[in-house]
Amino acid sequence: MDTPKYTKEIALTKLMTKCSVAEKCCGDLHRKLYEWGFKRDEASLIIGELVKQKFVDDARYAAAYVRDKSKFNGWGENKIRQMMRTKNIDNTIIEQSISQCIDKDMANEKCFNLMENKIKTVKYDNKFQLKNKLMAFGIGRGYDFDVLNKHIDKLIGELS
Repeated sequence: MDTPKYTKEIALTKLMTKCSVAEKCCGDLHRKLYEWGFKRDEASLIIGELVKQKFVDDARYAAAYVRDKSKFNGWGENKIRQMMRTKNIDNTIIEQSISQCIDKDMANEKCFNLMENKIKTVKYDNKFQLKNKLMAFGIGRGYDFDVLNKHIDKLIGELS
């Protein structure tokens, strides 16, 4: 595409509207601008204006993302971290958001409850198979191997 779908002014207005409705990160906006046919330099200028006017802030976005994905989706730190990296959020911002927004005790309890509920629906022939299925599920949700191992061993021990 040689010319962008919109003028810079219209693109800026459209993105201001999007950012007013829901938190966005710079990576999301760059993708949208590329989709509309803007080159990297033009996109950076538009996003720079959105940052300047406080329509977009990656740190604010990351904090909201961490809270939402942890609380409502039941994701662990690893999955949250990985998904934010796909949005090109700086690692410092990611780590700061995770440390500030995730209560370790609550996350540990959420992980246990997730495994406790999942164990009721898993079909298995033996405990080894059950543990592997629960572990795969928990890792897919972004929980730490050691934490999962502890919870799964406790739950399987209660089955005996």
